[in-house]
Amino acid sequence: MTDAEFEFDVLRIAYTVAGTQNHGATPLVFLHNAGASRHLWHEQVEYFGASHPVYALDLFGYGDSDVPAEGYSVQRYTDMLAAFLTATGIDAPLLVGNCLGSAIIAHFLRSDDRAIGAVLINPLTERTARGGAYGWLIGPAGRLPRAVRTVVGRFGSPRKAARRVVGQWFSDPVLTDRLPAARQLVDGMRRPGGLAALAETIGSDLGTLARLDVEPLPASAPPICTIWGVANVILSSDAGRRLNETLAPARAEWLPGCGHAAMLECPGPVSTIIEEFLHATLAPQATNRGPSATSDA
Repeated sequence: MTDAEFEFDVLRIAYTVAGTQNHGATPLVFLHNAGASRHLWHEQVEYFGASHPVYALDLFGYGDSDVPAEGYSVQRYTDMLAAFLTATGIDAPLLVGNCLGSAIIAHFLRSDDRAIGAVLINPLTERTARGGAYGWLIGPAGRLPRAVRTVVGRFGSPRKAARRVVGQWFSDPVLTDRLPAARQLVDGMRRPGGLAALAETIGSDLGTLARLDVEPLPASAPPICTIWGVANVILSSDAGRRLNETLAPARAEWLPGCGHAAMLECPGPVSTIIEEFLHATLAPQATNRGPSATSDA
């Protein structure tokens, strides 16, 4: 497991890579939720790195990636994902996201055919966000003047506030102190930039998130699997059930006792679902697709 970086639109994007020696195996690319970093996928990187090439990115504005003054739209993040696949030469990956990461992937699937499939965990949309604990912030965040967001972007969350927020990602907040990866997420949230990134994405790009609620994926999109932590208080799993009617996943899973960071709280079930989806649903497609797949992007 090593750390690396690539450049997107003059921004330095950090990522972790593992298992690159596993030639011929389907690569997995992981995108985290708003407020988090690639450390969210610690368990999955170790698990799948034993048999697959694995990549976990820090979205710009978070983790160790650069923090631009603006431009935190779902479309720009989608462009970043496309640029990453091109820069690394990754072909026919399984894309896995959580919250904002899932929204980025769903948007990506509308215009780019390089992915063999996708696992959308706790997908962020307008409805799932409005039904969560911070739904009341969506309207005010959109009305914040850019100058105010710029000022906010100079600061990180105080440790107490960051610990409280990350604690809400679990059904049991005690895990915030017990899991090393969770402690890394708290430290990351204290880094300047993340608050402004979150406010701009949720506030200014609400239209894109709203379209995910009502616009089905194109018929050309690959199979998807959805996973919801039923104990998620950040996003509404009830709204997630309605969302599934739009997304029409090939497989839908509901994990009782798991929250927003289900991949850390319930790593075994999450990794098993991803692995089963990869082998049972996507392996035949990979065989038929062969190595000559191309992109429309």
